[in-house]
Formats: sequence, structure tokens, C-alpha cells
Amino acid sequence: MTELGIFVNTETKEIQWKGMTTPLVNCGTLQNPGMVNHIYHMAVNTTVAEAEARQGRILDANYDKIDIEEHVHRLTHLNREEQEQSITLLESYPVSFGRGLGRLNVKPIELESKPNSKP
Repeated sequence: MTELGIFVNTETKEIQWKGMTTPLVNCGTLQNPGMVNHIYHMAVNTTVAEAEARQGRILDANYDKIDIEEHVHRLTHLNREEQEQSITLLESYPVSFGRGLGRLNVKPIELESKPNSKP
């Protein structure tokens, strides 16, 4: 447990891990839904939290059509000539940059799974 950074303090009857502390509990305590919830939330991996936050940003993003000229003119790190070149380039690909969120027009695929596998 030392390698994982978990410290069991028998004097204070606490477990310390990643800067969080929770009390040691008596046998049968995990039958208490509140305690199970408390332990679960202590152990939620930050990777999961980051993935959930990323998913939220993707779902909340605005996929409406943008005004290319207006958007490029807000790119202040480009000089005027670079902005005009960017506008010309982006407008020359209207299928890719002229609309909002589109649809992928491909045949559906099938994924094969191993017998007795669980999704």
C-alpha cells in the first residue's frame, strides 16, 4: 500500500490517500449506502472525471455554421494578408468549412465480437 501512497493510521483510525482522509470503519459498515457512496467518491479516478468533463464540453459545443470572415478577423495573431489568405482557403472548401455540423455519409459497419464476450 505504501507504493500506492495509502497510509493507514491506526492511532487516529484513519486511511489517508492522495490528500484525502476517511475514517476506518467497523465490520458491516459497508452495508450503509452513505458510507459506500463516500468511499466511492474518494476513489473516483481523475481520468474518469476528466473524460466526463471532456464529454460535457463536446456535447455543449456550438456546432452552428460560422461566419468565416468574422471568425478569421478575430484571429489577431494573423496579419491582414494572412487573414485574407485564410478566408480564401477556407471558403474554397465549402463542404468542409461552409456549414455547421454535418453527417458522415458512409455505409454502416459491423463489429464482430468473440463468443460469450460481454459489451
